[in-house]
Amino acid sequence: MRRLLVGTDGSESGVRAVDLAARTALEQQADLWIVNVLDQGRLSASHLDALARGESVPRDELLSSLSAQLLEKAKERAESLGVEEVYLEQRTGDPVDEIIEFAREIGATTIVVGKRGYAPLTGVILGSISMRLASIAAIPVIVVP
Repeated sequence: MRRLLVGTDGSESGVRAVDLAARTALEQQADLWIVNVLDQGRLSASHLDALARGESVPRDELLSSLSAQLLEKAKERAESLGVEEVYLEQRTGDPVDEIIEFAREIGATTIVVGKRGYAPLTGVILGSISMRLASIAAIPVIVVP
């Protein structure tokens, strides 16, 4: 059975990646897995603290909750496109390492990601995460603009 893994961060490009992965999963009768990786290193401590203060919860708990909401929205989007079974996964760490490891764990046949997400780098044609994934993954990586 084919297994498609889509990594999303909720950005416009990440949402388009979910859409393409969902349509591809339908066409190929493949399982669809959606992963979000919490990478606290990409957010400043002051930004995380401001988020946590506004919600009166520890920042790790807040990020986990935001990630769960993002994943649920992605799942609803995939289901609205006709995918019946959608599996969700939340990870913490370096997005590239975590996506590659999770793809290996589930036996993914393809990884789908957006070209640019919420990473702090600007002016790069291909985002640092998508570029690294395409460079080192042992399976095909589809990068969605």
